[in-house]
Amino acid sequence: MVSTSCAYSNDLMVMPSTYIADRPEAAPYAFGFSVPVSTSGLRFICRPSVVHLGAASAMDYPLSSCLDETDAMVVFDDVLVPWERVFIHRDAEMCNGLYNRTGAMPQIMHQFSVKNLAKAEFMMALAFAIARATKIDAHLHVQGMLAELIQFTELVRACLRASEAEAKPNPYGFMTPAAMPLWTVRMMFPKMFVRMCEIIQTLGAGGLVAVPSYAELSGPIAADVETYFQAANADSRYRIKLFRLAFDAAVSSFSGRQQLYERYYSGDPVRLAGSLYDMYDKDIHVDRIAALLDDLEGRQNEAGNPMKFRPHLAAAE
Repeated sequence: MVSTSCAYSNDLMVMPSTYIADRPEAAPYAFGFSVPVSTSGLRFICRPSVVHLGAASAMDYPLSSCLDETDAMVVFDDVLVPWERVFIHRDAEMCNGLYNRTGAMPQIMHQFSVKNLAKAEFMMALAFAIARATKIDAHLHVQGMLAELIQFTELVRACLRASEAEAKPNPYGFMTPAAMPLWTVRMMFPKMFVRMCEIIQTLGAGGLVAVPSYAELSGPIAADVETYFQAANADSRYRIKLFRLAFDAAVSSFSGRQQLYERYYSGDPVRLAGSLYDMYDKDIHVDRIAALLDDLEGRQNEAGNPMKFRPHLAAAE
C-alpha cells in the first residue's frame, strides 16, 4: 500500500501481503524482492509533512518536529531487479504460505506489540502528568479514565509476557512467540489508542486549545504568560511544555496520522477479524458447550427430573 520511512531508508523490500490465486494469469503478481532506494526508475510520491514549519518554537510540536515518519507511494518505472535480489518469482504457493511456513508473523506481531506497549506507557504517563499538574486526579471520574489507561498498558504487557512464556521453537528451530496473545494486541490496540487520545483530550480540556506557544515564555508578554498560564501544581513553563506535548500527542495532525496508522498498520481490520475467526480453534469450545448440555440433561434424568414445568408457578412469576 504505502512505504513508511522510505525517505530515510537504504533498501526497499517488496513482499506479498495478500492471497494470490494459484492460476496462470496471477503468476506475474507472485513475487518478492528487494532493491536499493537509489535504483534507477524507482520514485516516491510523498505525502505532505505534518511538521508545522511556521511554529515559533520546536517545543510547540515536540513530537511532530522530530518524529514524522514520511509515508509515500512507491512507483516502479522500468526498474531492473537483479536476480540475486529476487526471493520469490511467479510462485503463488510460496507467496501464500510464506508467513505461516517461516513463522514470520508472530515475530512481526511481537515487534509491534513492543512498540504498542511503549506507546501505551507514554500516553498513560502523559495523562498522569496532566492530572497531577492540574490537580484533577482527586476526582473519581478522572481516576476512572486514568484507570482505563492503566488497563490498556497492562493488557499489552500481559499479552507480550504470555507470548514469550508460551514461546516454542518452530519446525526450523527458531524460537517463536505464541501467536494468539499477540493477535489480541493486534486487534485491540487500534481502538485502545483512539481512546487514549480521547482521554488526553478530555483531561486537558480547554487548556489544550488555548495553550500558547513556548516562545511566549521569552517574548514581550512573558510576564502575563507567567501569571496566567500556571496550573494548580505547575508553573507556567512546565504547564506550557506539558500541554504542548499533550496537544501534539492527542490533537494535532501528527496525532491524527498516528491514529490512522494504528488502525491500518497491520492490515484491514475487517479482513483481520475474519482471519482470526477462521484460524481460531472453535470446535473445542463448542464441544464443551455440548458436553455441558449433555451433563445437565443427564443430571436431571438421574434425579427424576425434579424441575418439571409447573404452569401455575410460571403464571404467578
